[in-house]
Amino acid sequence: MTTLLQFVILGLCTGALYALSALGMVIVYRGSQVINFAHAAIGVAGAYGFYELHDVRHLPFFAAFVPAILLCAVLGVLVQFGIMRPLQNSSPLVQILGTLGVLAVIQGALALRYKQQTIAVTSSLPRDPVTLGGISVGADRLLILLVVVVVAVLLAWLYARTPFGRATSAVAEDRTSAAYLGYSPNAIAGANWAVGSMLAGTAAILLAPITGLQTNQLTLLLVPALAAAVVGRLRSFPITVGAGLLIGAVQAVLGRYANAVDWGSAVPFVLVLVVLLLRGSRIPGRGHVELRLPAVGTGRIRPVTVIVLAVLAIVVLQVLPVGWVDGAITTVATGVMILSVVVVTGYGGQVSLAQVVLGGIGAWVAGRLVAAMGLGFGPALVLGVLAALPVGIIVGLPALRTRGANLAVITLAFGVAVEALLFNSAPLTGGDVGTQVGFISLFGIKLDTIFNPRNYATFCVVAFAVCGLAVANLRRGKAGRRLLAVRANERAAAAAGVNTTAAKLYAFSVGAMIASLGGILLAFRDSSIVYYNIQAFHSVDVLGYAVFGGVGYVAGPLVGGILQPGGFGTNIGNLFSPAVQDYLPIIGGALLILTLLTQQNGVVHLEARRWGRWLDAAGSWLRRRRTRPVVLPDEDPSVPRVQPKTLRTEELSVTFGSTTVLNGLSMEVAPGQVVGLIGPNGAGKTTAIDAITGFVQPSAGRVLLGEDDLTRQPPRRRAEAGLARSFQQLELFEDMTLFENLLVVSESRSWSSYVKDLFWPGTPKLSPAAAAAVRMFGLSEDLHRKPTELSYGRRRLAAIARAIAAEPSVILLDEPAAGLSQHESAELEHLLRYLADERGMGVLLIEHDVDLVMASCDTVTAIVFGTEIVSGTPEEVRRDATLIEAYLGRPVGVDVEMEDR
Repeated sequence: MTTLLQFVILGLCTGALYALSALGMVIVYRGSQVINFAHAAIGVAGAYGFYELHDVRHLPFFAAFVPAILLCAVLGVLVQFGIMRPLQNSSPLVQILGTLGVLAVIQGALALRYKQQTIAVTSSLPRDPVTLGGISVGADRLLILLVVVVVAVLLAWLYARTPFGRATSAVAEDRTSAAYLGYSPNAIAGANWAVGSMLAGTAAILLAPITGLQTNQLTLLLVPALAAAVVGRLRSFPITVGAGLLIGAVQAVLGRYANAVDWGSAVPFVLVLVVLLLRGSRIPGRGHVELRLPAVGTGRIRPVTVIVLAVLAIVVLQVLPVGWVDGAITTVATGVMILSVVVVTGYGGQVSLAQVVLGGIGAWVAGRLVAAMGLGFGPALVLGVLAALPVGIIVGLPALRTRGANLAVITLAFGVAVEALLFNSAPLTGGDVGTQVGFISLFGIKLDTIFNPRNYATFCVVAFAVCGLAVANLRRGKAGRRLLAVRANERAAAAAGVNTTAAKLYAFSVGAMIASLGGILLAFRDSSIVYYNIQAFHSVDVLGYAVFGGVGYVAGPLVGGILQPGGFGTNIGNLFSPAVQDYLPIIGGALLILTLLTQQNGVVHLEARRWGRWLDAAGSWLRRRRTRPVVLPDEDPSVPRVQPKTLRTEELSVTFGSTTVLNGLSMEVAPGQVVGLIGPNGAGKTTAIDAITGFVQPSAGRVLLGEDDLTRQPPRRRAEAGLARSFQQLELFEDMTLFENLLVVSESRSWSSYVKDLFWPGTPKLSPAAAAAVRMFGLSEDLHRKPTELSYGRRRLAAIARAIAAEPSVILLDEPAAGLSQHESAELEHLLRYLADERGMGVLLIEHDVDLVMASCDTVTAIVFGTEIVSGTPEEVRRDATLIEAYLGRPVGVDVEMEDR
């Protein structure tokens, strides 16, 4: 027991440094709403500065410590004003990528200066043992623990009690309002970046004498600190400190009693996974900010062009110098791995920092099958790719309840755990000697890179072409549209009937298999595979390459793969100096930052039109590039009536904490009936629709559609049962055209498309109901436009048309007339009656335009503060004195007030 307590205390001391670094992350997030993935890199840069002053130049502790943490502060301020300030209006993903670019630059610069050597740093703290209850602990460890606790208390006081803390809170809540109050959001963000970066430097400096100083110390400090900060919601100082202490203590105990395997590296992953899964939700709330991702290509394939380019590439490989052939292998194999990022992030909208590790798992399975079982390269490759499928599902499971930066943290922590437990385990990988796979061949063709590098390069080109065609097909198929719907707006996708769970897991599964293939191609370049070269942090580089090339484009990975050390970028650099390869990580990080600042959609997007025009003009046998018009089905004057179902709510209530937002709402929407739901702002109308469609779980009551009780069903099930809705904020799928928006809700959702679309996506066609909706609103000329290219009024009509295209039994419209002209509102009135009278739909209408409600509805229900106050015919409701007073705030003459209203 004494030994256990001793290791717990030692772990608490290390955990205190994790907590100190995590506190810096919390401060940066409080001031700028940015999760700084470069936080540990800035801290380690300060630690190296301290080493140079303290150990090399022999300055006293404080004479070295103060300049070192000031260096961290300067780096933090430069990042804020040079990168984060220009990106402040960009999506959270772009901001994350900006910090990842900084991480790559700093890590590359440190590796260039200090290589991979471990440097022993002298501790200036007293190290005499202190005995507490029979437990002996170094005085330096106890001092560190004490310092961190004191710092946490001071920070809590600073941000809760001082004007600076209140200003930081104001900026975090609303930058615009804070600016009106006289605060400078950028100055406050810069100050917080400086303070947070100094804490990162302090943590790294104090940790260096314990672990040694090395460039891969980023792994030792970043992941546990990120985990602690995320557990503390990036806001709470006490919870963040507690999480950091817990991680350190558990790691120390596991290191003592399970030292054969580095289980401690898995602790941050397990902790974050458990906390975020318990805290997360399957569908984001109404206030969730969607990640605005870079643009996506159309997935259009020019078969002749693809064949010509592939043949040309193979021919060129036969005449290139061997060194350039090796560069081609590295670039193309890395490009295959980057294609997995196109699927997961570009199409699926999920931020994964585990793709290199997934590739490594495939390479490990294939390599061990060849080495241990004597299996041929072909079968081993297939089994290695298939082995990544279940692992991809496992990695994707957290995406079901968390998203954005939190998902990035989980996947990075997963990668670090796998690296420690698998790739750094000598019994499983062969250690420094590696796994001997010998010279490989396929179908009798020798593929070794020693004697037949051109054959292997050709095989890599063919593999990329096959994967690229599959990814392009996916973009144009039903499965791809589901992924893009989830990426663009998860709430709207669920309301449209998309199985968001299946879509996310599918993206991770396909991405894992493609990453696995890329990992196998990279690993089998050598006859001996050394797995400890597979590092989790390389996934950061791969994501950066993807964004630089164009994360939404199939050609982007080839452009991004040029930056991989050993690839074409190295060959080009060697023309000037052999040392250029050492600078590639720095160049790659700088190019990523430059891309984010100037062209967030990537190089391929920037050049797409130029290339398209060149390809179209390359020969008369190529068709001129033009958008083919959508051919609508022949107009059918007798569009069938929908399946009649009655929507009923019984004593439906919704409570948020101690506040009741909806109180015992009972209403009925019958087939062929238009029912209005009105009330002043904040009455609970949208909450009622959210509860009916499954986006809010009611605290009491039931929702029934026909004979089906939908109260506990998710939004997708309710959509399948016959409910459709529109949203106040429209929530169209902005990455797709209007035509594709309509396809998402109207085409069949067969599971077979998840496989078939990779090979043959088919030609999409609108259903008769979708075509009828297009004609109703006169949207034929807009079908190939994206929602952002339409006026606000046209976008609102498009949102209603999308809901109608699903052929629901009951449609719920949330303020459909907002932003419409008087003429368009009149047309909407006729449409509502058409849906009810001719199509047999039940319509629930929420609308502030009382004239529209009274003219189009059969019955009207009014609620105030979530409680029904009157229900009846429009004329009865119009004359209700209680409702009039609720709208106008005072009793007035009946006729005057409603007419004025």
